[in-house]
Amino acid sequence: MKRFRKRYRKQPGLSFQRQLSKKWLRSPRLRARYRKKAQQHWSKSKKELQMLSRRRAGRKRRRPRHIPKGAQPPFFLFCLKERPKVRRQHPKWSIKRVGKELGKRWRALPEHVKEDYKKRSAKNRKAHKAMLRKYYPNG
Repeated sequence: MKRFRKRYRKQPGLSFQRQLSKKWLRSPRLRARYRKKAQQHWSKSKKELQMLSRRRAGRKRRRPRHIPKGAQPPFFLFCLKERPKVRRQHPKWSIKRVGKELGKRWRALPEHVKEDYKKRSAKNRKAHKAMLRKYYPNG
């Protein structure tokens, strides 16, 4: 392959791919060898796919509803409160635009207001850990 590349790289007007495809078409032994490899690879991967599909047949992995969800970060708590206000002020805005506006408002908030949200988030995190201890008593 290296010799072939060197030979045709310097010739003007001949692309390497075109010359390689000509060689491919002329050489039945080369084609047969690669077809055999491709066939082996395909049969192996086909068997693996069948094994995987048998294992997963008919069931979709879902999170059980009774497992407690994670505690929300401070920004999410802020969004829960502010999103309805933004939607009322700008009813035609897309979700993306509303999110950007919420981000701007969050960055513009004074630090003492952010601290309130951070405290609420920490309180929620503690409650979440307690619920997880109830759900997983041994772990």
